[in-house]
Amino acid sequence: GPQQMLSFFKFSPLSPDERPVLQAQLMQILTRLGARGTVYLAPEGLNAQLCVPLGAAEGLVAELAQLDLGLEPNLAEVVDAELLPFDKLLVKERPQVLTDGLPTALDWGRAGKELTPQEWHGAVQADGEGRRPLMLDCRNLYESEVGSFEGAEPVGTLTFSETWDTLRSRLDGVPSDTPIMTYCTGGIRCVKVNAFLEQSLGFSNTMRLQDGINGYLRFLREEQADDSAWRGQNFVFDKRTLVQPPAD
Repeated sequence: GPQQMLSFFKFSPLSPDERPVLQAQLMQILTRLGARGTVYLAPEGLNAQLCVPLGAAEGLVAELAQLDLGLEPNLAEVVDAELLPFDKLLVKERPQVLTDGLPTALDWGRAGKELTPQEWHGAVQADGEGRRPLMLDCRNLYESEVGSFEGAEPVGTLTFSETWDTLRSRLDGVPSDTPIMTYCTGGIRCVKVNAFLEQSLGFSNTMRLQDGINGYLRFLREEQADDSAWRGQNFVFDKRTLVQPPAD
């Protein structure tokens, strides 16, 4: 039957004792509900990209809530079973949930303001007074090339680890109170980007899109909004590769 795509991440320190326990709990829950995809656990937190049979999605949300970790899955598209985006389930530890190449970790809890998809939609539509925010697409170039928000500037990297030097030179001389809006596919990269903008580069007015493009496209579907600020397709890291936005 149809599969519900979903993702969640959480930057919250997990100790060496906590990680194997959580790994076993997640493996048990996800296996029982027929989930496929990947969950990574690391000292900095966890990150998951999954699909579950449509009927099991609500149960999964409820079971994750009972783990008391504040995990709130972003329910993305529903896809046909024939298009099964993942072959199997993998729950594993790795050094970072998002490999960043930074010499030292930043405080991921201090990463600017998170805008809901609705707030983001309002902000990108607004042609009001004041300085126009600088909107940065924090994905790699091959992702930005197939789709982006209107008015966005791609950071233009080939890998995420190139982001820091690229931002340092791009934002050199830009006033530190400049409003900066960032987005990525699911929101996780922007946590690290905005933490870097605020803590390493000294910017004080950064905003990021909650649940990323996936969350915005879900907002468009649910609200049936007809004035989408998104142009093109959404590049995703599973067997589907490209996701069409909802038709107007």
